Amino acid sequence: MAACSYADEKCEAHAGTRDDYILCDILDTKKTLEDAEKLYLNIKRNLPQDKVDDFVFNHKVWSDRINSDCAIIAYAFNDWTTDSTPDTDLQISACRSDIAKEELEFYKRISCPEDMEKTGAPKCQAISKVLGSAKY
Repeated sequence: MAACSYADEKCEAHAGTRDDYILCDILDTKKTLEDAEKLYLNIKRNLPQDKVDDFVFNHKVWSDRINSDCAIIAYAFNDWTTDSTPDTDLQISACRSDIAKEELEFYKRISCPEDMEKTGAPKCQAISKVLGSAKY
């Protein structure tokens, strides 16, 4: 099971059951998506008007991707049937978490265009200002 390192580092330490681990992952994913949304709105607010529609469309793609990709993973995990096996929810949770992390990283990168060529991970002040933490 993946560690819940983003939303609540103590969550997994207190998780005793499979459902507890899934809850940790759900909380982690929720926090990740909230932070991605904060960065998205901050970027959107500062865009030239002629770029807003493309940016909004791209944001919708992220939402569609979580739903679509994770549904396909669930189908594949269940041998392409609608009969869910006991660990399907773990697969869906992991899928949602992975895509949410990618989305957050995407918005971090475009929040810091000056870091795109200099560093592997964006570290500009805009990220910590919007997310309210120096850990980014």
